Amino acid sequence: MTPPEFDRILRDSAMSQPGPDPSLIEAISRGIVPGIRPVRPMISSWRLSAILVPGAVVLALLVSLLVGQSGLRSLSGFQATLIFGELAVLLWLASRALFAEMVPASARLTSPARLATWTALALTAVFVQLFPDRSTTDFVHRGLGCLTMGLLVAVPAGALSALWLRRGVVLHPSAAGAAAGLMGALAGVFALELHCPYLQAPHLLWHALVIPVAAVAGAGIGRSRRPNGR
Repeated sequence: MTPPEFDRILRDSAMSQPGPDPSLIEAISRGIVPGIRPVRPMISSWRLSAILVPGAVVLALLVSLLVGQSGLRSLSGFQATLIFGELAVLLWLASRALFAEMVPASARLTSPARLATWTALALTAVFVQLFPDRSTTDFVHRGLGCLTMGLLVAVPAGALSALWLRRGVVLHPSAAGAAAGLMGALAGVFALELHCPYLQAPHLLWHALVIPVAAVAGAGIGRSRRPNGR
């Protein structure tokens, strides 16, 4: 078979098959076109960080103004710079983790669960290095008070962070919940460092404990909201 004959067979075959019914095409168009709406543009990662990080800091400052800033007054300039600088960096990393859960196939440094683990360890390392006092006076009572306060701050901060997840496409609800919980936890720790005057290293472990507790709680809430419970 020559190429011209092959082309002729293809043309005849295409002409012999009827096309779609024009009335059907028109009915489909009428059903689709009215429902088309402009898509809301996705917020960029840097804009999300520019909103979430200062928002968490402002919330922590407001809480500390209500309950007192004894912790800030107890810190030296070097200690305050190192602790709050580290918290700012960790908040930025948490906001990037939250953004990664909003945008499928986006680049991520690590999972929110691992980031929460490393965040708690990084805070613990700084606390141990900065504060040599190892006394455990009133360890449980003081510790539970700070843990409770940190989690109380984490709840609204995490909830506000979770609202931004609705602007994206969440494929892993438990990971997204952990990222929102981590954002809230860091706001809680920020408030604790401003408020808490107890600078013993063992006590400050209660501050770091806010991180895994809030992240696990966020992951559990996210998993419970998975469609059809799957």
